Amino acid sequence: EADKILGGGLESGWLSFKTEDGGDNQKSWLDHLMEMPGAKCVWIVNDHDGIPQSVIRRFAFSLQFPKLGLKERRKIWRRTRDELEGFRTSRLVTDKIIEELSADFDVAPGVISQSYRAAYSSGARSRAVMVERIRMGIHAHQRLSGQPNRVVKVDSRYRLEGISTNPSAELIAQTLARWHKANLNAGPEKRQGLRMLFHGAPGTGKTEFAHYLARSLDIELVHGRISELVSPFVGQSEINLASMFREAEAKGALLLFDEVESFLYDRSKAVRIYEMSLVNELLVCLEKFSSIFVGSTNRVDLLDPSARRRFTHQVEFGLLGPAGRAELFEAFIEPLSGERLTPGQRECLEGLPSLAAGDFSKVASFMRYSPDGAPDNLAAIDLLKAEAEFRANRRQGEGEEELSGGPRGEFPGESSGGSGSSGGSSGRRLN
Repeated sequence: EADKILGGGLESGWLSFKTEDGGDNQKSWLDHLMEMPGAKCVWIVNDHDGIPQSVIRRFAFSLQFPKLGLKERRKIWRRTRDELEGFRTSRLVTDKIIEELSADFDVAPGVISQSYRAAYSSGARSRAVMVERIRMGIHAHQRLSGQPNRVVKVDSRYRLEGISTNPSAELIAQTLARWHKANLNAGPEKRQGLRMLFHGAPGTGKTEFAHYLARSLDIELVHGRISELVSPFVGQSEINLASMFREAEAKGALLLFDEVESFLYDRSKAVRIYEMSLVNELLVCLEKFSSIFVGSTNRVDLLDPSARRRFTHQVEFGLLGPAGRAELFEAFIEPLSGERLTPGQRECLEGLPSLAAGDFSKVASFMRYSPDGAPDNLAAIDLLKAEAEFRANRRQGEGEEELSGGPRGEFPGESSGGSGSSGGSSGRRLN
């Protein structure tokens, strides 16, 4: 805990030392100590930002301990389990549970060990109770330290056919897999970043697809939010932004900015100088970033003109085609209604305009808690029709071109077409 000593605590009188000649120049005492021949000392700090450059240059060696990534957290969980439970065939915490805990909680090694040991020593002897108490301990730590619990999961039913994109979702996933393998084999100085722009109508699965990509690559996803980045103090927002990029790069994570137009807005419309400086800082960070960046937006027209050319890949998300609607209906509505689509109902569903995956999730949520008795397919189609009409009227009012089952996009290796033979196939999980 040498932050105060190295960061000016001596001059401020936090500690009092005398030099050999009886002087009280605290700065010269520290310099003298660090330059003494043969003196071996390890200084441990939590934050090095406050250490003067004159002190930093006197360190012969520095070692950074970055935040744990997804794979490192798994190792800590497994090691703690093995220390407590040994290698019994029937363990309270299985490898599958460890996978979930590692993905759900971005916490330090001490928090992992402490929460596990506390749950184990509490007398938990069933798997469900053990996991519940581990999660309870981590949630308590997060509340106490002011850290939000940001668990976002991809439904196990999720499939690439669940979105309509151009280029196809399969091509995007394959490209990222090849890029990830090449980047892992390359040295740190030769790694190149991948910057992707996801744009399209609300509810078309942009955020969910980013989470799917991170999971498929077995890497962590870092979510950039305005509430955590933007500060009322001049210059602090830029510092927070650069820090988030450094964290994501150190972890080799996928960095996701939802509503990216909030950060990369048109600088020609900026009123204050700090509004432009935040955009400038993000553009600089994008150029230097050597991992995957995904910016998603519903309003691509609001982006700064120079920002779009910074994205190496641009993917447009469109609305569902007939086959996709039928499959989503089967996934979300039929389990509630308990009946299959009839040919006539299928024809009515296919005739609806402007449906996205999010519309099916919304209708399913409404039907699940509806007080009107058991829901049926016809009631669901009526609700979907209302959603479709609302979406169509809104797009018409905004003067936007209707996209259905065949969005346009930019991506190496494919010039046209969307995911699935329908030009816009189904989804099992919604954004």
